[in-house]
Amino acid sequence: MLVTSTDLPATSPAIPDIVARLQGIIESAQTPEQTRLRVFLDDVFVYAEQDTAQAFESLAVVLNILLEHIDDRGLGYALVEVMPGVLARIFNGDTELLLDIALDASGNEFMRSIALGAITVLAYEKRIDMSAAERAMVALPRTAPSLDQARLWGTWMGAIAALGLAELAPMVERTMLLSGLPEMIDALDNFKRSLLKSQQSPAIQFTSKRGYFPVFTTAAEARIRFQNVLAAQAAIRRTVAIESGEFVDPFEPATNAYRHVGRNDPCPCGSGKKHKKCCLN
Repeated sequence: MLVTSTDLPATSPAIPDIVARLQGIIESAQTPEQTRLRVFLDDVFVYAEQDTAQAFESLAVVLNILLEHIDDRGLGYALVEVMPGVLARIFNGDTELLLDIALDASGNEFMRSIALGAITVLAYEKRIDMSAAERAMVALPRTAPSLDQARLWGTWMGAIAALGLAELAPMVERTMLLSGLPEMIDALDNFKRSLLKSQQSPAIQFTSKRGYFPVFTTAAEARIRFQNVLAAQAAIRRTVAIESGEFVDPFEPATNAYRHVGRNDPCPCGSGKKHKKCCLN
């Protein structure tokens, strides 16, 4: 059941209109779902540009509605990459709301990842206590996310590494090994490298252009990062289609969107897996 504008905080006057538009998009069949939802996201970024902490709870509600109704994992990955920084920008001090979302065992994988990412950004910026972030990292495996939720597990490992929480590394290794999944075990190498980099340079995972948890000074920066992620995904899909023989453009030479990505690097699709275990395979 969709949340209506009456369920939203009265202090956020612009959000009810956005929710009404989102409901219309979900219920309408006039245009392809992917196109409609991506156009809707323009509203989300416009609202985020208002720089008002009153928007925090309402924007979290809108994202939750959106993620419950999309069948586009690429769009979900792109939102996970960008929206933690957006939520952090308009954070209203309600740490418990983020913890509740991140640790909700029945919650949407992507929304939980966004909340966990926002907690990570806020802890890095010292806007919430590091102990709150540590509490989330320790508690998340206990909420029993399924092993196929690669994005959530990837965000969890990435957050621990980005914050330099070396004392939690044994828990990460134990959890991944107990999973018995090759891709989970392979991810440990990336985790260890990221943890070491973060300990040497704490800001490395929080840059707006390339960081795993980008910190944005403006909503416009977030919009650009989001568009770049979608463009990279489109390039990867096109390359895969060309290499598989499913698509040939006679007017454009084929290019390899993976040419700058090593076999053991994180896959640029955002899955959290190694490139060789994901889109390169």
